[in-house]
Amino acid sequence: VTVSVLYWREMASPGDQAPAELTALLERMGVACAVVETKEQGKHVKALADFAEGAELFEEAPIVAWPIHASDGSLDPKTFCDGCMRAVASGSSVACDGCRDAVYCTVECQARAGPAHSFLCKKLAALRGFHAAEAASTSGAAPISAESVARCVATIAVRYLRLKAQNPDASPAELFVYAAHAFNRLLEPPVSATFEDADPAKWAGIVRRVMEPTLAANLPPSAVEGLLSDETIRTLLGELTINAQGLFVKPAEDSAAAPVHAAGVFTIQSCFNHSCCPNARVRCGTNSDITLEMIKPVKAGEEITISYLPPLVLELEPVAKRNERLKPYFFTCRCPKCTSELAAAAASRE
Repeated sequence: VTVSVLYWREMASPGDQAPAELTALLERMGVACAVVETKEQGKHVKALADFAEGAELFEEAPIVAWPIHASDGSLDPKTFCDGCMRAVASGSSVACDGCRDAVYCTVECQARAGPAHSFLCKKLAALRGFHAAEAASTSGAAPISAESVARCVATIAVRYLRLKAQNPDASPAELFVYAAHAFNRLLEPPVSATFEDADPAKWAGIVRRVMEPTLAANLPPSAVEGLLSDETIRTLLGELTINAQGLFVKPAEDSAAAPVHAAGVFTIQSCFNHSCCPNARVRCGTNSDITLEMIKPVKAGEEITISYLPPLVLELEPVAKRNERLKPYFFTCRCPKCTSELAAAAASRE
């Protein structure tokens, strides 16, 4: 049986079940919120109770996280933990035994990240070299890279093998579906979407070239074909483009390390809509985990929103420039701030 991305979508939880699944997850976490999906607002989050300014809704670890390259495409792998993105100082990390391209903040973090890294060991240099070459002709500072897509592939492969061990009689197609379940919940861009600074077919080529030998040694051919197909890579690229959360990982107070620029995708955080006048924010800490914190009071029944743009952009740039920055997310903002600015501009022209 060939495991295609189309089959993955058909077998995955239907879209109308995802909000119920995610609301149940929030309930188990003790968070008084619900994930709702409507035609007008898409998937979004509503408060089920009143929240005060400063209230912390939840902490969340990423499905997958990755480092962001500098604008020139460079990246120093010895400055961050390859597992949790924690900033590490020289001489205070644990190096991968198999390659020079990954270090870890602790032995425990290395053990947690090891299974996924096994699919990328000795391959990160090629992926990062590809990005550096691409940066020469693009903006270079984009948060999504071929490495980030490869990390998604590795994450799905690890989950596939764990599920296989637990369910030895399951078919490759069934295992593939459940291994990719966390990604199936993420919003996808339009089928006709194009990506700035990214050629999906070219990215699929490099990911396939560096990962296929190791995947083929561990997974059945049908699963390898499905994971590395052009359509799967394009789907993952699209999901990362519109769901990735930028991370500014601060070093510990007693550390001489520099901050780490990274990104990740999160199951719950990805459900929150953007607003240029948000009532919540994503707060980063000293690793890739995030905290969702209220910055304004919210009443039960109101939508909770975050900003996909930096605070200074919200403060200083007009609505047209903000919406230009939001183009990669494939929507035009119609929040109260944007609506008010557009109305004021229209009135000034009369």
